[in-house]
Amino acid sequence: MMGAGKHAATPQDRPGNDRRMAWLTALAWTLAVGASLGWNLYQEEAQIMRQAYAEARANLNKDITFRRWGNSHGGVYVPITDSQQSVPWLSHVPGRDVMTVDGRALTLLNPASMLRQMMDRYADEYGIRGRITGLKYLNPGNAPDPWEKTQLQAFTRGDKQEVWAVADIDGKPYLRYLRAMYMEPGCEKCHAILGYKRGDMRGATGLNLPLAPYLNTLEQARLTLGLTHLGIWLLGLTGIGWAGWQQSRRGAERADLLTALGASEERFDLAMRGANDGILDLDLRSGQAFHSPRLAEMLGYAPGELPAGLPGWRGIIHPDDYAAVADAYQEHLDGATPRFEATFRVLHKTGSWHWLMSRGQALRDEAGRAVRFVGVHTDISEQKAIEARLYEERERAQVTLASIGDAVLTTDAEGNVTFMNGMAESLTGWRRGEAAGLPVESVVVLVNEESREHAPNPVTLSRQTGQAASLAEHTLLINREGREYAIDDSAAPIHDREGRLVGVVMVFHDVTATRELTRQMRWQVTHDRLTGLHSRQEFEHRLGALVEEARDGRGEHALLYMDLDNFKIVNDTCGHLAGDELLKQLAFLLAEHMRRNDTLGRLGGDEFAALLENCPLEKAQDIAENLRQAVQDFRFTWEGKNFDVGVSIGLTMVDRDTASSAEALAAADVACYAAKDGGRNRVHVHTRGSQESATRRQEMHLAANIRSALDGGRFVLYAQEIRALHPGTREGRHYEVLVRMLDEHGELVQPGMFIPAAERYSLMPQVDCWVVENTLARMAEHSSRDMALTINLSGLCFRDEDTVRCIRQALERHGIAPGRITFEITETAAVAQLTQAVAFMRQMKALGCRFALDDFGSGMSSFSYLKTLPVDVLKIDGAFVRDMQNDPADRAFVEAIHRVAHTLGKETVAEFAESDDIIAALKEIGVDYAQGYAIGKPRPLENILQGL
Repeated sequence: MMGAGKHAATPQDRPGNDRRMAWLTALAWTLAVGASLGWNLYQEEAQIMRQAYAEARANLNKDITFRRWGNSHGGVYVPITDSQQSVPWLSHVPGRDVMTVDGRALTLLNPASMLRQMMDRYADEYGIRGRITGLKYLNPGNAPDPWEKTQLQAFTRGDKQEVWAVADIDGKPYLRYLRAMYMEPGCEKCHAILGYKRGDMRGATGLNLPLAPYLNTLEQARLTLGLTHLGIWLLGLTGIGWAGWQQSRRGAERADLLTALGASEERFDLAMRGANDGILDLDLRSGQAFHSPRLAEMLGYAPGELPAGLPGWRGIIHPDDYAAVADAYQEHLDGATPRFEATFRVLHKTGSWHWLMSRGQALRDEAGRAVRFVGVHTDISEQKAIEARLYEERERAQVTLASIGDAVLTTDAEGNVTFMNGMAESLTGWRRGEAAGLPVESVVVLVNEESREHAPNPVTLSRQTGQAASLAEHTLLINREGREYAIDDSAAPIHDREGRLVGVVMVFHDVTATRELTRQMRWQVTHDRLTGLHSRQEFEHRLGALVEEARDGRGEHALLYMDLDNFKIVNDTCGHLAGDELLKQLAFLLAEHMRRNDTLGRLGGDEFAALLENCPLEKAQDIAENLRQAVQDFRFTWEGKNFDVGVSIGLTMVDRDTASSAEALAAADVACYAAKDGGRNRVHVHTRGSQESATRRQEMHLAANIRSALDGGRFVLYAQEIRALHPGTREGRHYEVLVRMLDEHGELVQPGMFIPAAERYSLMPQVDCWVVENTLARMAEHSSRDMALTINLSGLCFRDEDTVRCIRQALERHGIAPGRITFEITETAAVAQLTQAVAFMRQMKALGCRFALDDFGSGMSSFSYLKTLPVDVLKIDGAFVRDMQNDPADRAFVEAIHRVAHTLGKETVAEFAESDDIIAALKEIGVDYAQGYAIGKPRPLENILQGL
């Protein structure tokens, strides 16, 4: 507690300080306004003089322009009159005076004479005096005055070309402007007699501009600025004076407030002594504590019996509350909270528990350490008792109001209805007054939607368990009038402060429409949206159930895997709308030939499957053949075009030996591919242990390994050198990049093993992108600027937009010059997809990349496509190269391919250069490059880049 007079003293000299501050502010304001006035006067004078300079220069420019115009015409002949006589200083000019055929006498006016006459008239009418002068002159009137003579001498020396000056002429202020004048074409006729040559400085043109109008404007501006700044200065002084008066008044008010504050503190001190709250004042350094008499009194103790610090209070604070109180107290002392607040139970000396609300705050030293704690304790036991009585009603009201948007019903602890809202009345058909006091099972009658048996009421379950409960699925509410509603329901118990059950609240709402929508969504999940057949997910589910039955010996079933033939022709010719219509018509056609218990599904694209339950092999073959024949006899018509389609069907039996649904589908898929490989539009029965089954399983295993290798980084890069055979070919090292795969044990898998599987399962674009990305990354790491690399691409990349994006992004990301990269594609792939191949190659060549055509000569019409494909390099098929020493026909093929390639401006590379004799023969033919074991075997790309 603090004394009453602590804040009463105030500085006695505050009014004097305020006055000094006001005078200093006024002085600073005066200086600022004066500086602003000076600056604005300076700017105004400069602006007006700039206007005068601009007008003088503009007038002089007009005079000079006229003079140059006159020079270009050699002067003007005018009639000789009383006022216009022959110019005496032009007597040396031949033809000064002429006589016209009609007898009129004319005399020549040169530009200088005309300009003189114009300047004189200009001076009479506008007061602006023009001037032509020179150190040597024909007209005595052009003789320079002393100032002009000085400037002309400076012009002659080349010190300057124009000059300004302000001077009095005839007692009036003028702006004088003089500009140097040089001998120009047309001037020699009059001035050559003075000894000037073209380009010499022969004098100057000048102008005297009256300054009186500008000076008058300047005076007006000065007067306006002076009056404006005077007004601003006076306004500022008024504001400073008012602010000083306000500051003085607030100072007096502050002194009065401090006096009042002292009196208030004294009154507060007295009030706290008589208050009903208990006060604790604890010195944290010494441990001494002050407890107000009221604090000890409210707990039944004498003041000396209460412990000093919080640890001593542990014996009287309720064990369940002590930890929270101690944590809050320590957090405040540590500075984590601005004040201490806690509500807890304290043991009264009589043995009862009283609720206290405690608030306090620590006082801290300059280092921020708590040195003193002052707290106020209030007995809130009566308030807590009232809260406990109100808790039950408030809890029921809050739960009910929170659920008012749905049907809400409450019961007492025995399960009898106590409240229903309007929605509950509407759904049950009971009015609130009628239902009050009835058991909830009589008002809310629930049955199972499928069995129509009685369903347990969640209110009863909640009363029994003391926990929230919900309805079972597929529950219907039968209302008082017999109407049925699908409902979603929950019930929650209501407890009093002591945890006793006092009732249950039930919340439910009509989900009839939602449940119908769920049925529709479930149908969409289990059926194909286009054809209405079973979806792949539902088909596989049913297949799995039949596999389990067959493994348990409960029947033998057949699985048909159907892939349409020639479907792509319809899609490519007429578009996807036609393809979709074909699929819908064929789905209807196939369904017509299925038995009642069979399952027909669409697996995706143009692939269908059928499950024939309890069907032996012979019967399954008959059904499959009927399906095949039905599709063969079907004619699809679209926009006047007719199409024939077929279907390849793979058949496999689902019996005791079938391990899983995946195995059954794989076997049927194998049989379907065998049907396609056998000529399409046929039925093929899968036989366990057949060669195509083993091959198919091997390819599937390899496809899985390829995906795993892509994810696990089990691809590695090799490279084989391509060596130039003649001087003058492209400089630098050149290698072809080769990809290898590691199996699960780290062993190399050759490309001939995994690439066919990757192509069949459309994984080659991903492999191609991996090779491009990692090759360019290694090049960037090793900065191999003298190295060019050839990278193989599969034919699938022509139809894959991601490949183009992958290549472009890799080139940009790693900063590799595109000209160092050659992409190699096989002739077979390029010719098979000619349009896509050309479009793809043009996109890559637009980036700057090169293209090589591999295995050239292997096709029957290689040369016919060569002009179409924009390739830079032909790689001669190694089948011709390896035996060219022994077979003249092979050598002739190599020579022919090389000659055609060079004729078309393309380079050649010979593969399978396996001996020095072959290399010598290739050089003799003129082939540009060779690649083979005689040049170098494939090595890890990393070793090549590191120079190992």
